[in-house]
Amino acid sequence: MVIRIMLIENMIKTALEDMKKLIIHINDDNVNELIEIVLTSDNIFTIGSGLSNYVASNFAAKLARRGINSHVVGNVSTPAVKKEDCIVAFSKLGESQFVLNTISKAKELINPKIVLITSNPNSSLGKLTDLNINIKKFELSEEKNLLKNKVPYLFELTSDLLVDVVIANIYRKTEYNQTVSFGYNYYI
Repeated sequence: MVIRIMLIENMIKTALEDMKKLIIHINDDNVNELIEIVLTSDNIFTIGSGLSNYVASNFAAKLARRGINSHVVGNVSTPAVKKEDCIVAFSKLGESQFVLNTISKAKELINPKIVLITSNPNSSLGKLTDLNINIKKFELSEEKNLLKNKVPYLFELTSDLLVDVVIANIYRKTEYNQTVSFGYNYYI
């Protein structure tokens, strides 16, 4: 049992050290611009594929708890996107076909604000967006080291941490309304 706890502690320590290496390279001005876009858009739509969809869904849920109209693209109850809205896409490589097709069509037909959180700002998705937030990509030798240390999902972990930073700043910039927040309580 002690060995297992030490292994878990080592994995957490490694993940935190590696996320710190990535987070210090994120452009603060871009994060502040994302916060302003979120606060001034009518609706926020989030999209991702695979594990990035988990982060996108988490972001939408946290925004909703704050009383911000937010939706996950692909859900049955998701309304149509309007020009006054924003789509926040999460994609490590920026080449996911589902995300790319959705963003391309939205850009062509509606032209809402598009934000991409990625490790590849020069990707196909990156060329379609109004704002790119780049989470530094490890070089191959660093990735091998991460895999050896059992932290292969570093982009998603770092993106999730970025989501929490954005949400915390939104809380600081807006007035808390318990009634609105209560309306998004999943337990009732």
